Amino acid sequence: LVRFAKENRIDLTVVGPDDPLAAGIVDLFAAEKLRAFGPTKSAARIEASKIFAKELMRAQKIPTAEANTFSDSNEAVRYCERAKFPVVIKADGLALGKGVTIAGDPTTARSTIDEMMNQGRFGDAGRRIVIEKFLSGTECSLHALVDGNNYLLLEPARDHKRALDGDNGPNTGGMGAFSPADNWNSKLQAQFEKQIMARGNQFSRTSLSRVDNYQRRPPCAGV
Repeated sequence: LVRFAKENRIDLTVVGPDDPLAAGIVDLFAAEKLRAFGPTKSAARIEASKIFAKELMRAQKIPTAEANTFSDSNEAVRYCERAKFPVVIKADGLALGKGVTIAGDPTTARSTIDEMMNQGRFGDAGRRIVIEKFLSGTECSLHALVDGNNYLLLEPARDHKRALDGDNGPNTGGMGAFSPADNWNSKLQAQFEKQIMARGNQFSRTSLSRVDNYQRRPPCAGV
């Protein structure tokens, strides 16, 4: 890609997929003095690792669902035996938007943990997992253009993640989206900017937050 960009005198490369961002394509282009739109490898960890994102939100005091992380499947199963259901089980790494399961009972939780951690359904991406408190609410995605010091929020959007009518199927990675989101308003935006964006941002180029309207404040489901 670097050779192609040089040979064809590409002025700007816009990186869409998560995997090359996580692998450091923006860093590679920058080292060759080529312009690329996207986060660096370090910044892309907020998307590439659910555990890192959760730790970041906790450290920055960004409201987020209660969660525990596991690298041992037996410990994860034991945790679920005393958990309040439903729970949300997430593969730590990138899984094309399909690495999240809402487990409504211990049986589903055990099978999901086994598939991710023991059977390798998502490869290394599922060797570690996050088990999170289920938040009931409507989701909204917010994108921001950032340069490390300043940010510009784009219009909020909502996507359709789960298959089948009534959201009874598995997560699909997204089946379309619409914008502006009908569950967003100026009060929530002011709260979002105060709780999340105003805390500082070293993640240049782009930032994405998924926020659930839950109770009176919007916890961040992902950064």
